[in-house]
Amino acid sequence: MPDDEFRDPVIPAIFDVAFSLLPLLLVVPFVVLFVAALVSIRRRSGAMTGVEELGWYAFVVFAQVIGPAVWFLFARERYEWAAAPQRRPSTPPSAAVDQEITR
Repeated sequence: MPDDEFRDPVIPAIFDVAFSLLPLLLVVPFVVLFVAALVSIRRRSGAMTGVEELGWYAFVVFAQVIGPAVWFLFARERYEWAAAPQRRPSTPPSAAVDQEITR
């Protein structure tokens, strides 16, 4: 009898579980987008001035849904090429082995 007292006869148990998980399923993607935007800004900080970087951090933090979306859709490409690390061509592995053998 005690189980029947707390059971809602109108809403099946599966809906109770689904509605309990719904907020989690809605929040997690926004948190991932928020953190990804902060990491992306940090990776491109070398191409920005300090004021630009601070401004983007503030925009992403205070406009938590719109800020990351604007960063990824419009601003990220602006700093893409400037933030790319300049790599020197490395010697191929076969050349490195040849150099060690000839020593």
